[in-house]
Order: sequence, then C-alpha cells, then structure tokens
Amino acid sequence: MIALLGALQNEISGIEKAIRVERRVAGKPWQVIQGSFAGQEILLVRTGMGKQCALKTTAHVFENYPVSAVISFGFAGALVAERKVGDVALCRNLYHESAAERYASDARLLALAEQALPGSALRLFTADCLTVDALAASSPDRHIQGEASAVQVVEMESYWVASLAAARALPFLGVRAISDEVGECLPPFDCFMNSNGEWQVMDALRYFLVHPGDLLKLPGIYRRSQKALISLTASLTALIPEVDGGA
Repeated sequence: MIALLGALQNEISGIEKAIRVERRVAGKPWQVIQGSFAGQEILLVRTGMGKQCALKTTAHVFENYPVSAVISFGFAGALVAERKVGDVALCRNLYHESAAERYASDARLLALAEQALPGSALRLFTADCLTVDALAASSPDRHIQGEASAVQVVEMESYWVASLAAARALPFLGVRAISDEVGECLPPFDCFMNSNGEWQVMDALRYFLVHPGDLLKLPGIYRRSQKALISLTASLTALIPEVDGGA
C-alpha cells in the first residue's frame, strides 16, 4: 500500500478527485482516505501543517496501516530564482534548518520518478529540500535560506515524514510543486491559519485591517497555488502506477 502524505486539504484535493475512494477516517488534525488508482492501493493522508502534525499523523499511519512505500508531497517555496511556479521538485536529500541529520529519498523511487515524469510535460527537477519550522515570508529571508543551505526548495513537513520512514526502513520519496517564487512576499499565514490550513476569521480580519496591502496579494496567491496543484496532481498520477505498492 502506497501512503501519500500532504499537509493541507488543497494539496491533496487533486489526488482525492483522481482516486477511487473506499473509506475515510478523520482524526485531529489528520484525515486518512483509503482508495485505489491504476491498480494500486492508495492511502491518501492529510497530515496537518508543520512538525508536530507531520510526526503525529505519520506515526499513526505507520502503526495502523500496512504501508510499503511513502510519498510526502505538497507545495513549496523556491529558494533560487530559476525555479518557477508549477515546477515540480523531486527531493533528493532532505535537511532541517536546525538538525544535523540528513535523510534521503529512496534511490529506486527517485529513479522511477525521474524516468516516469518527464514524458508528462512537467517542468521537473531533482534538488535538495529544506524543511523549516516557519516559512520565511519575505524575499530577502528566502534568499538567505537558499544561500545558507544550498538547497532549492523549502517546506515544513517532508523531513519529519522521512525521519519516521527511515526508522521503519520504508522507501520514501519527497515531491514538491513550487507555489511561490523567490521574489514573492507572502502574508504571515501562521498569524491567522491553523494547522489544517483553515483560516481563523477574526484573526484574519484583525490582520488585514492593519495590513490592507496584503489583502491584494490573495488573488495572486490563489492563482499560483492552483497552478502548483495542477502540476502536483499530474506528477503523482503519472508516478503512482510505477511504484510497487505491494505490502
């Protein structure tokens, strides 16, 4: 059984529509959807955002389901100028901003993805990935992260999923679609968004009353996320049939 773990509902929505859903199990903050796609048994998991959600949900999945391969997927920010919205990163090595240990995607899964995806017309690249506890909202901060770490994409969960997969000797692959380029300055979503990616309405109203300029950024953020979602869904639907999901 292949476990696909994404942090937020908008990240898993494309795959959810593509698979044949057989069962849903909801917890806090996670949701597990069992189904099938192209002859493969699929476990589609919404983990929630950040370290604690990723660790808690991934541990629950590994303890309760016969997982044989793990794909951590979702959106990411670019740390170098050449990476554009909609590009898809295959995460070769995974680093955390304050942890010494490095994790790596399974060589076989990485090779399968590199062979399966180019024919799908995706802008695909293989690169190292940095997991952080809080995404840098400003362009200067994002440049600093890229220069300091020599990685190309930044996100908040894959390192932790990889750590638990490594502890169980499960093949792991990180797949991330770029939703924000280096030059983008984002609102501090953690000020008004919970770990499920749901907006806290009163917190959001208070923030945008003080920072009305950030409100004008939201349509562009939505358009970029939709473009990233299309690429993310296309990459996963092309990859899943190639992965051996047998327990």
